[in-house]
Amino acid sequence: MPAAAPPTDPTSKHYLLPPDICLTFTGDDYPARQAIEFMFDYCRPLNGPEKQNRQQVIARISINNEYMSSPLPDWIDRQITNRREYDHVHAFYGPDGEMAALLSNGEGFVCGLLNKTADRIDLTLGKTGAMESMMMSPSAIFTPLVQEVLQRRSHLVFHSAGLQLQDGTGIMILADSGGGKTTTALSLLRKNASMLADDLVIFTHAGSLPVIHGIPEPLNLTAATRDFFPELREAGSLPARDGVTDKVVFDPRSIYGDNCFGAGSQLHVIYFVEVSHGQPSLSPVSPHIALGKMIKGCTFAFNQKLTRASGSSLFDLASTIPCFTLRTGSDPAYLGDWLQEKSMAIASATIRSTPSKT
Repeated sequence: MPAAAPPTDPTSKHYLLPPDICLTFTGDDYPARQAIEFMFDYCRPLNGPEKQNRQQVIARISINNEYMSSPLPDWIDRQITNRREYDHVHAFYGPDGEMAALLSNGEGFVCGLLNKTADRIDLTLGKTGAMESMMMSPSAIFTPLVQEVLQRRSHLVFHSAGLQLQDGTGIMILADSGGGKTTTALSLLRKNASMLADDLVIFTHAGSLPVIHGIPEPLNLTAATRDFFPELREAGSLPARDGVTDKVVFDPRSIYGDNCFGAGSQLHVIYFVEVSHGQPSLSPVSPHIALGKMIKGCTFAFNQKLTRASGSSLFDLASTIPCFTLRTGSDPAYLGDWLQEKSMAIASATIRSTPSKT
């Protein structure tokens, strides 16, 4: 793959995106850059010669207030100039393998464009009318583009939490927004599990082994989640991002220690969370049902496509990794102990039942 042109912006920042990609931010729209870079603040920063030894993806964030005089390529320009409203992120594909992600309200837009070699993202905030400002999230555009970058390198991103228990058991937790994912992850983190991520988990392979890495981020906590765990009730708050005002933004290291984030783990079990009352419980999920849930969990824009290789990888994952519906019960503190014990037993049984390869 041809190397992306090196950025000349002296304010460029470089982050190690697992498993081994240098993600470089540049551009003149600093508020938008900060909103997106917030997602990667806890990834390892890269500087100097080290970043030259990584696959590099350059993300340029810019403002285009004179859009009509410098439009985007025709295949995406038509979507913008028709002033159609895309209040959810939509994905579009160009004739030569490019991809775009678009939010538009008819007067303004946020558009991210990934080039055909998947090593440069140009994110443009523009106006097609006379509006003063746009209340749209540039970070919402960025995630489906990162998914495309990674799947072209044989990886996948899931909207999920990832954790590693003390015995090495690797867990992925999927749920809809507000579905109990963060609370479930915290119930294990406070039992000395390592958190890989709370929102974005990268799935890949190390040889034949399924492996998960995290894109570690601050956690967005609802008032209910804070009330479940006494240590969080007085937790300090970070600045809100992207207009999120109803949740507390929280750095888990301030409570659970500097080493609470882990680097990666072999994957042993997948949970699809449902909030429930009473006692927690697990129900096996068939590979067919699990596959549908996984596809939903790794598409971040309307009409986003998965490659044939990604589909095959998801099918293998659903067929080989134990998948369960996890009903949380009404006591998250109890859930942590219970789920840790169940997960370790599931992983142990799976390892025992896997034929050794000679």
